[in-house]
Amino acid sequence: SSIDLLRWAHIAKNLEFFESTETIYRRILQRWPNDEQGIVAYAEFLDDQDRAQEAEELYREGLRANPSSVELAERLAWMLTGQSRWAEADTIISRVPIVTERDQRQRKAWLALLLKAEQYEIVAAHITRIVENTSSDDDLYLMLGQSYISLNEHEQAASAFSRALQHNATIQAYSGLTIAQLQLRQFSDAERTAQDALRDFPDDTRVRFLFGMTLRARGKWEQAATEFARLVSVEGKNTLWMFNWASSLERAGRFDESVAVFKRLLAVDESHAMSLNYLGYMYAERGENLDEALDMITRALAIEPENSSYLDSICLL
Repeated sequence: SSIDLLRWAHIAKNLEFFESTETIYRRILQRWPNDEQGIVAYAEFLDDQDRAQEAEELYREGLRANPSSVELAERLAWMLTGQSRWAEADTIISRVPIVTERDQRQRKAWLALLLKAEQYEIVAAHITRIVENTSSDDDLYLMLGQSYISLNEHEQAASAFSRALQHNATIQAYSGLTIAQLQLRQFSDAERTAQDALRDFPDDTRVRFLFGMTLRARGKWEQAATEFARLVSVEGKNTLWMFNWASSLERAGRFDESVAVFKRLLAVDESHAMSLNYLGYMYAERGENLDEALDMITRALAIEPENSSYLDSICLL
């Protein structure tokens, strides 16, 4: 039987009797040309022998003979993916119906790989086809939203994250929708979304940070400063949180407190260019500590010499 011959081929391969291995595989496919196990085993053997083109053709021959084979289609798609032939792999995998939970897991794993490889257009088009034809869960809508965010298509991203929230109110869905709404300058909506997220996840720092950013976007500087202060009380050396706290205090008119937080931040990271420039600019605007201001802005420029805003700060002095 083909199973017996496959066992012998496996033994020969492990013993590195490669010519004998190939002879057995050929014999299997001569006698049972549509045997999926035989095709897969032989194709994997060829791929291991750096004969990827032959392995690919073997898969394609098998699919021509049996177009409905899920196993062969998935194997070929993963092989093409490994060669960064994303569009070809997408064409193959799109033919495979999603019926079982196993099918769903396999498809999500493949889409996640494409996301990691920054193939956002392919992912977005692929998931759109799926959700148009079958019921989908929040995972697919989250991946769709992530793709649209990366493509700067924020209206579509907001729609995808909203659908994800309808399925399951997760931190990822709330965060994605808030970011999309901020990008769309829908600041009131973003604030409401972040508040809903805080209601469901009051201890999550990512959610509180986004809430603080929505407050900044709406010019609610006092409230924003309060939120960032809460975050820094949890993790005192997070320079992103400290920067937003300090700059919110400055915008709220609390100059001395802002300076104190900026200096605290620079004690953690003396090369934080944004803070060096911001504090230097604050001093320059008030005509105070001008030597220190010049030193700070000069250091910021040395770190990021192409940052035009730092050059503007120098011109103020």
